[in-house]
Order: sequence, then structure tokens, then C-alpha cells
Amino acid sequence: MKRSIKKVALINPAKPRRSSSAAINAMFEKCKKFIRPWFIPPLNLLTIASYFPPDTEIDFKNEDLSTIDLSKEYDFVALTSMTLQAPRAYEIARTFRHRKIPIAIGGIHPTVVPEEASRYADYVFLGEAEKTLPKFLDEFKAGSPKSLYQMPQDEHFDLRNALIPRYDLLKNDQINKGQDYFNMIPVQATRGCPHDCSFCIVSKMHGKRIRKKEVSQILKEIRTIQRLFGNRLIVFVDDNLFIDKQFAKSLLVELIPLKIRFCAQSDIGIAEDEELLQLAYRAGLQVVLIGFESLEKESLFKLDPVNWKYNHMKYYEGAVNTIQDHGIIVYGTFIIGFEHDTKDTFPILRNFLIKNHCNAQFSFLTPFPGTKLFQWALEDGRISSAIDWGKFSFDDIMLYSDNIGKKATEDGLIWLYNEIYDEKAFSDRANHLKKVLKKLPARWNLR
Repeated sequence: MKRSIKKVALINPAKPRRSSSAAINAMFEKCKKFIRPWFIPPLNLLTIASYFPPDTEIDFKNEDLSTIDLSKEYDFVALTSMTLQAPRAYEIARTFRHRKIPIAIGGIHPTVVPEEASRYADYVFLGEAEKTLPKFLDEFKAGSPKSLYQMPQDEHFDLRNALIPRYDLLKNDQINKGQDYFNMIPVQATRGCPHDCSFCIVSKMHGKRIRKKEVSQILKEIRTIQRLFGNRLIVFVDDNLFIDKQFAKSLLVELIPLKIRFCAQSDIGIAEDEELLQLAYRAGLQVVLIGFESLEKESLFKLDPVNWKYNHMKYYEGAVNTIQDHGIIVYGTFIIGFEHDTKDTFPILRNFLIKNHCNAQFSFLTPFPGTKLFQWALEDGRISSAIDWGKFSFDDIMLYSDNIGKKATEDGLIWLYNEIYDEKAFSDRANHLKKVLKKLPARWNLR
């Protein structure tokens, strides 16, 4: 039976509370004055929205910021889900399916546990949907949709064929109300990461080869954002925007005239290229997020297949200073819970960050399904197959070092945040950066 696609809901389900630990939640509440969360709209939903027929009415919902009307009528509902969102995604799916409304689900979690996802959804999308969604829409209208859609194994979408995401689905009231609303607009220039770290799903999801959009495509997306929202802060959601330095430089040169402000992710390799740093500053890079992971060298050993981070740890301090001396704030991310962590891990981290005027985020080691770490934790008995996906939040202790114990691991994390995000430490970092910026010319006045 043929079906219409006139009204569709695209839903990003709510995430659980930050942690199941009252003490950790209290610590975040205490430090929130100095910690600016990254509230970013789900780019995957905005991206797939561009593949629907122009006359489709799309109800875009991010449940963290807006309520879903579970009584509304739709031709079908599409859900995306990361692991910690899975319980809520399945709950939403059950409610709509009870009303005979078809459910499609995709995202990282359904991709790695498709059998589980298929129990709650009529149609499951594995991996990138840019190629499979148009086929599904045609088959759905024809009344013959399949239950599973995926790209052929080892095949990835050519980003040069990507459409501009439907940024127009974002409302002004969703991005102009400060910390509890979207404070960054996402853009993606590349996909893939060659590092293939044991705790990370990116290389499995998007491949180890870096795929790139044309620079002209990226500029069109940014101009669309500027037309809709003015000079909003942009975040490149690429896992490593600067790993292909030649591409990165060609992009940065073209960004300079746009006078944007943006954040991005990188490894410390960005510090090795003076020209790249100068261009990044001129182009408007304000914050670069770098996954240092640990300052315990044994914890970095075999974290990735070629020991890239293990071999680069000796450059961490110099890299932070080099990057920040170019007017770019380093936001380091570190993982707590490696086997080689000890009680000394916490003061070592604290001293490194204070000495180098570095902002940081700390996460508990989390064995996400589909990763090598998950398989190890399952086989070693550290986790069981009966798992509460809602605890895969980075702020709940899943794994911890026997050298410390669970309680001391939690206490150490709380102590670290309180040390790094107190009034004096935050003020010292801000003052240091102000002194650096005073020595540098204004970003867009450079020739």
C-alpha cells in the first residue's frame, strides 16, 4: 500500500541526568559558573532532513530543550540515538508504535546493536544515512520499505555529494537563551579518524580514512548559518579537523574573510605547524579540544594500534604552550579509570593543568558497545551483557583501576574539578590568555 510523506518527526531523545552519583552532580552544580557545556543541535538530524521532499512538514525535536507531543500524528517518526539515549529512544518508539505510527531509528547505538534496535523500531539504519535514506523514502512511499538499511561493508558516503543541513529547522529561541540552549552551531568538514583508539567508535563508524567535503561546500554551509543566525559561535564536529594539514590550511584561508568564531577538535599535531596555527588564529579558532586521555604513560601504551599518543605524550606540555601562545585556548580531555591509574594520577593532572593554564574535562573510562574496550571489559568480567545503557554518560563509573578503587576514583574526580574550576584557578587561566592576546594582532586585521 502506497504511503505519503507529508509530516515527519525527527527526534533527538533526552539524555539522562548527568550522573547517577549525587556527589558528582553536586560538584558540577558548584562548578557550573566556570564550566561552559557544549550544547550543540544534532547535526545528523539536520543533515538527513535535507533529503526529504521539499513539501514535507518536518517537526524537529531535541528533547533536552523541548517537549515531544506523543499524541501528534505523523506519517513516520525518525529517532537518533547514542548509547546513553537508548532507553529513552526505545520508550518514545514504543509509544508511537502503540499508536501504529511507523518508527525509524539510526545513529551510533543502533548501528552497533542492530538486533536490539530492531525490537523497538520498524526500520533500522546502520551507519551513514545519506545514501540509504533516499532509497528508504522511495520504498516507503511505494509501500515496500525494508526493515534494515545499510551501506555495503567498507563503503562510505562521498561527502562531496552532501547536501546543506537544514539549519532553518533551528529556531532563534533555541540558540539565543544562553547556557541551557544551543550555544554553538555545528558544521562538519570531514569524517574518519586514523588513530582507531580502543575506547572510541569513530574509526569503526566512519572509517580510518579521512573523507572531506569541498571547501566551497563548507563555505556555503557557514554562509547559510550567518544568514539565519548572524555571528553565532560555530563548532566543527570533525573528530580531527586538522589531521590533513594541507586541506585544513586551504579551508582556513577561505574562512578568514568570513570573520567567524569557531571551536574544533584536533590532536596535538596542530602544534607542530607554525603556519597552520597562524592561519587558525586568523580564521577565528578560539578553542581547540584535544584528547590527551592520560598523563600516565602506561595507560597510553597500545591505546591505539601505532602508539601515536604514547609516543607523543612527551610533547604534551610544549604543545599546550605553543598552541595557547598563538591565541587559541586548549581544552584538554582526560580519561579517569585506566588500569595504571593510581592516587597520584589526580595531583599529576592538577599540576599539569595549573602550570600550563589549561582548561580541561575529565571523563570516566566508558566501554561503549562496538569498541575494543567493550569487548575486553565483557570478556574480563568488568561489565555484564545486562547493562543499563543510561549509565554510559562518561560521568558514571563503569571501569576503574584496582590501584584506587571505585570510591577513591569518584573522590579523585570531584577533587580535580574543584581544583581546576575554583575562582583562583579560573581567573589565573583567563588572565594568562588575556596577556597572550595583548601581544597578538587582532585576528582579522592580519595580512
